[in-house]
Amino acid sequence: MPGRKCSNCLHTNSKCTHVEVLNALGSARGYVLRLERRVKDLENLFAQLLPAVNVEEKLKELSGREPEASDDGTSSNNEELTVAALSENMRRLVFRGDTIDQRFYGKSCIYAGVVPTLRQKRAYIQCNSSAEPWHDKPPTERRTEMWCTQPWPDEGMSLAAQNLPRRYTFPPESLLLSLVDLYFEHENPYLPLLHRPTFQHALATYQHLYDPHFGATVLLVCALGAPHSHDLEVFVNGRGTAGWKWFIQVSDCCRNLCDQTLPSVYEVQMHALACTYLLSCALWRGVHMRIQLALRLIQDVGAHTQYYHREPNTHTELWRRAFWVLFCLDVHVAMIGGTTVSTTYEDFDVDFPFDCDDEYWDHPDPACNFKQPLGTPSSLSYFVCHTKLAVIKLRIHHALYTIRKPFKTRITPVPSQEDMLALHDEQLWQWYREIPPHLADDAPVPFGSKVAMQRVILHYTFQHLRVFTHQPYIIDITEKEKLRQSRSAEVCQQAIDGAHEALCSLDKQEWPFSLVFQLISCGTLFAVTQVFLLFGTGRATRQGMEKIMRQLEPMRQLESRVPVCGATADVIEDLFVSKADLAGHEPEASRPADALDDTEEERPKKRCTTESVNVSASPLAYTANAMSIPEHNNTPAVAPESYTYGIGPGSSSWVPPYAHQQQSWNQDLNANLQQDQDLGYFVGEVFCPQTVFTSGPTQYGNAHEYGQTGTGYTSGYGEWDHHQPDGPGVVLQGNEYSTLAHPWDGRRYM
Repeated sequence: MPGRKCSNCLHTNSKCTHVEVLNALGSARGYVLRLERRVKDLENLFAQLLPAVNVEEKLKELSGREPEASDDGTSSNNEELTVAALSENMRRLVFRGDTIDQRFYGKSCIYAGVVPTLRQKRAYIQCNSSAEPWHDKPPTERRTEMWCTQPWPDEGMSLAAQNLPRRYTFPPESLLLSLVDLYFEHENPYLPLLHRPTFQHALATYQHLYDPHFGATVLLVCALGAPHSHDLEVFVNGRGTAGWKWFIQVSDCCRNLCDQTLPSVYEVQMHALACTYLLSCALWRGVHMRIQLALRLIQDVGAHTQYYHREPNTHTELWRRAFWVLFCLDVHVAMIGGTTVSTTYEDFDVDFPFDCDDEYWDHPDPACNFKQPLGTPSSLSYFVCHTKLAVIKLRIHHALYTIRKPFKTRITPVPSQEDMLALHDEQLWQWYREIPPHLADDAPVPFGSKVAMQRVILHYTFQHLRVFTHQPYIIDITEKEKLRQSRSAEVCQQAIDGAHEALCSLDKQEWPFSLVFQLISCGTLFAVTQVFLLFGTGRATRQGMEKIMRQLEPMRQLESRVPVCGATADVIEDLFVSKADLAGHEPEASRPADALDDTEEERPKKRCTTESVNVSASPLAYTANAMSIPEHNNTPAVAPESYTYGIGPGSSSWVPPYAHQQQSWNQDLNANLQQDQDLGYFVGEVFCPQTVFTSGPTQYGNAHEYGQTGTGYTSGYGEWDHHQPDGPGVVLQGNEYSTLAHPWDGRRYM
């Protein structure tokens, strides 16, 4: 250009500005070079962190996407937009679809030392100016054939070719929407896996038609909502379990174990819902393997760590909920089959779910996201408390139910039995003290509401954990007096009575279908322990057995829907004394003298005694009260020498005025009542009456029959007044009175 002017400027004889453009471009060349070096550094970084990802192919796929505008709306030059788009595309390389997940590598990863080594390398070079290169090779370029493992000979035999898309048969749209509503109304409040607004938005956009994992999630939601529907379409020709035809479509839906792709949150939700449905049908064997797989998928994206949830949003919170639901299922399933828990307490550090309702996740003001309004109780408070109980149960399971005892060292000696029980009891009572007010056992709630059911489930599980903690210390006791004096037996009896009162408060309210397995497992432990205590303490009476029958009523109500409930109740009833058990029983009076010297194990156990059990929900509710037996020939049937109040040491007794006549009464009974089947029967030298027992006097007045209305329930340990819910429980031990710090068992639920 003559005179450094362009032809247009020469033609118009005007000042040429082309020089300024050249100068601007000249100054921009260095900036572009710096950008290119930056892009190259980013490519090298991704090659190290994600060697299996082809950056060029991903950029081609994402090249058509426009970068998002800046928040302030200011314009940028073309170079800045290009870098922003490239950075955004690079960030998207670790995503799968619309998710924001990347693979997690823990501390024990073999590559964990690479980054610290690079830091040491830079520091070495900076501190040693005379450092010499170790080799003359150029920087190593990533070799695709080495980084992308593809052992298949052609695409027809690849993993992608084996993962063919599934074809699902969904319910009609009207029925589908109805089942979804039923699920969120009756099941999700108790195992809140899903976020209803997010789920319904994906459903409204028909995502279930092209996303196989979300489609499987929708089918399982329909299966879990089906038991609450009156539509006959939920059955197969009117037979089977409601929802089975939708569950069976995804029963074998599981990723190829060779698949290297990152899981989506829908895939994990699918496994959690499938496990819940199987447990509700009592098909719990094998469920723990599916739970373990789902927990491994969660670990694959790092959702079991706090770092993953450092920026709370809907996506990360769904992962957190999925982890805690699977964790609770894992702990409970391990208890059912006596297996080990998949995840230990040291393997995760994720926080508990946000204690706020679904509608407060997305707020117009981002600062108000995941914040429950003050004064508004959250429905998620129940689940937060439930997960805390599961963590405590995990610790108890690891401490008491492992195959091997904890390794003993000089630094960490194995704690004593008393210390361990005290620690576990303190953890449980600390949890109880932290229950939100609207879930407390004495808080007024509408009958039949979700809050009422949530409260019962919490306290029922709490009482189960108390038995779960103390049962190992009584199950091997064979001596009657030792069992009566056992503190663990006292705690177990308290917990059984408190759990029974919790269930009674439900009346006819339906137990959640997704938690039927918990009702079966906890109820079985309660009933078996109760029968063991009645026999072991020598206080097995008809009244005690009838009480256990009342405890089995919830299982009987569910046996038509879940047959294993009826089978479990039948097994427990077989523990009762029956005529078949007594057939051919030889009274001890007619046995040879040498046979009376047999050991306790060799003698038949006395299934019934003259003592009756009047148990209630008082703090230490286990007693043997006096009974009233109709007279025969103007003679009382039988009278014990004394009536013991309590099973601990120093228990108080009172002697009836007619105790000195006991021997003559027994002789009369042997002569006159042996054949009177209407009044009772003998087991050895012990008479078991066929009557309804009444309770006898206590130090605090007359005791009430269990289940009878009154101002309070009375036990051998004293009477707990329901009108003083915050006062201490009174215990009678010897001639002294003591108090209990946690007398909540005696309070009413309604």
